[in-house]
Amino acid sequence: MTNSLSPRGAVLLFLNAVLAAPVCIAQATSAGGEELQLQEVLVTATRRTESIERVPVSVTALEASDLALATIKSIDDLQQLVPSLQFAVPNGFSSAFTTISIRGFNSNTGPSTVGIYLDDVPISSRLSGYTNQGSAYPYVFDLNRVEVARGPQGTLFGAGSESGNVRFITNQPSFTDFTATSHGELAQTEGGRLSYEIGGAAGGPIDAGSIGYRISVWDRSDGGWVDRVNPATGAIVSAKANTNDKFVARGALAFKVSDNVIITPSIHYQRVVQDDAQRFNAAFSDADQGVFHNAVLIPEAWTDKWTASEVKLDAHLPFAQLTATASYFNREVDEVLDQSDFVCPFLNLGPGGTQGCGNPLGIGFPENASQAVNTPTGLKVTAPTGEVRLTSLDPDARVTWVAGLFYDRRVQRDFQTSYGLLTPAIQTPQGPIFQDQHETFTDEQIAAYAQADFHLTKALTLTVGERYGHVKVTVEEASNAQLAALYNAAADVVTSSTENPSTPHFGVSYQLDPHNLLYASWGKGFRIGGANAPVPPTCPQVVPTTYNPDTVESYEVGAKDTFLNDRVQVDTSVFRATWNDIQQYAGLPCGPFAYSTNAGTALSKGGELSVRAILTNRLRAMLNVSYVDAYYTSNGSDKLGNLLVEEGRKVGVLPQVNPPWTVNLALNYEQRIENDVRWYGRVDFNYTSQSPGPFITSVLNSANYYPLAVADPSTRLFNLRVGYAAKSLDASVYLNNAFNSTPWLSKYQGVSISNYITYTTFRPRTLGAALTYNF
Repeated sequence: MTNSLSPRGAVLLFLNAVLAAPVCIAQATSAGGEELQLQEVLVTATRRTESIERVPVSVTALEASDLALATIKSIDDLQQLVPSLQFAVPNGFSSAFTTISIRGFNSNTGPSTVGIYLDDVPISSRLSGYTNQGSAYPYVFDLNRVEVARGPQGTLFGAGSESGNVRFITNQPSFTDFTATSHGELAQTEGGRLSYEIGGAAGGPIDAGSIGYRISVWDRSDGGWVDRVNPATGAIVSAKANTNDKFVARGALAFKVSDNVIITPSIHYQRVVQDDAQRFNAAFSDADQGVFHNAVLIPEAWTDKWTASEVKLDAHLPFAQLTATASYFNREVDEVLDQSDFVCPFLNLGPGGTQGCGNPLGIGFPENASQAVNTPTGLKVTAPTGEVRLTSLDPDARVTWVAGLFYDRRVQRDFQTSYGLLTPAIQTPQGPIFQDQHETFTDEQIAAYAQADFHLTKALTLTVGERYGHVKVTVEEASNAQLAALYNAAADVVTSSTENPSTPHFGVSYQLDPHNLLYASWGKGFRIGGANAPVPPTCPQVVPTTYNPDTVESYEVGAKDTFLNDRVQVDTSVFRATWNDIQQYAGLPCGPFAYSTNAGTALSKGGELSVRAILTNRLRAMLNVSYVDAYYTSNGSDKLGNLLVEEGRKVGVLPQVNPPWTVNLALNYEQRIENDVRWYGRVDFNYTSQSPGPFITSVLNSANYYPLAVADPSTRLFNLRVGYAAKSLDASVYLNNAFNSTPWLSKYQGVSISNYITYTTFRPRTLGAALTYNF
């Protein structure tokens, strides 16, 4: 018996509240007697600025006020408010290993299925088997809004936006008005260290009407709450070790060259430093008692630094709006892992030569510092990008259109080095402990695209779009001489492949009246394929030289409706999408080698519901519900005939598998004392269901076989905030994870024969205070 709210119960509760209280809604007025209405939200999901309620795309837009009220700081927080978006928290392999998906299209290899953008700069990265470090994600400060578009966005955004995209849109310089804000926070996590945040932003004219600027600086430290312990004795070596520090700085200038031309150069810098792992070991932890212990011998420290520079030109031409951008993205990640839990199961160091390192806890646990396998890994990305696009001017014309050219050359180098005090003397069936491997991908693409809206009548619009590109992928694989000699392999190998992707889009929309829009669409997205390095002669010669792009084709039907004099907005969408020639990671039994291949197809079906409502003049509500069912529709095997995926099993490798149901319910209460003085409160409830499976991690002889892997349990998370705002000052107190929910999530088994198990969980209950002053 449970008192927990089910997803269906949350939906019914909210709708009953709305439908049962029409009198309250009808009386929703401001203190001055004016009838309240929901604010219009503008988005650029179609490459032109439009009201979100007029865009025939399933999109969520969160403005700065939404982000602040919900205490959104990162992509991890963002998924709580966005239907069908899943961001997998750091798992047991590495704190830097993250994956992101929309509508269930999870992948543990290759380019991201979700495009990540900072303004117009693409900042996604590949997942490499050497580092498994995910994409870069901007932290949330001084943003105008965040837009999340669901479904393939391949026509207007190209490779990477296979299942959707997330765009972080910054505040721009002003030629006329000076604005500034400062923000500070202090918080205490139960059982952890203090956290703090301080930031400031300012912008305005340097030369009124001609030159404007915008600058911001933000620094945050999230105090640690996981202890690092000795894996032999359990004694604490470093208390509350997983402190995480973030620093962000951004600057932009805008030059109004003429009445019709504006040039805006900008630069964004971000640095993240993690002192130790957030994951914890089951053998040493008790989540119910607030005991979280990580049993690595070497601190799992990592640093992620990146810079995105952009020059943007906006010109108002007689026939169209011209936008031209040139950007450069540079990222460097360095991480140190202790991989003794990978090596110990294959050694015979225990008493009497038993398998393992001798720790009585099991074969996956090391016993002392001499058994540490120090494994530095790293990632470097450089990416110059250019785009030119034209957008038609007259929104009331019979045909409105957008067309452009795009170029990107993305070079990503991943490396992994393993060594320890035991090496290089010990050899294992999987190769020597000491190894040094590098992988460099060069993805070069050029594309042309166009999309037109044919307004057949005032209400009926037909949308047709196409993007055609040329992609060349070059892969260089290099390894150290010892490893190459052991397997009679070449130390440096270069291979390449070319692709000519086409991503069309068709849609039809019908504007019943100014408040109700119906739409249906079909679209295609893709992500870049690649090439595999030849394997050594000791391996079967069946590895494909190249692997193809995979593609998503999606059908969607939706509606956007506004009721009761703009006091209730309801957005609904239903989708059915197929994923073809899915890129899969396949290991080889002949050593530390793996390759990528295309195997299997999948189907994802479901829908999203978003509701915003003014219930009374003091109470507002927001409800987001999503249902996603993504599963394989055919078997897929590696080139040795071993199953990688099996028909009927859920898409993704545990723990990166979407929960079927997600629900977010937020209530905002506001009491105005006078025009510029008010106090307010907010309650957030977030629910995710448990995936019922079955999963590919139980497919025997598969590279994905992890018999102890289980799906995350269903979760419930409550966040509370109370604040007081007076003119330029806003002071608030918040309680995140109010009921201190610490479920064991992201269960990870290092090797299929090991009992070395790690988990992650929500940050424990955190009480904080925030102060914002706007100038």
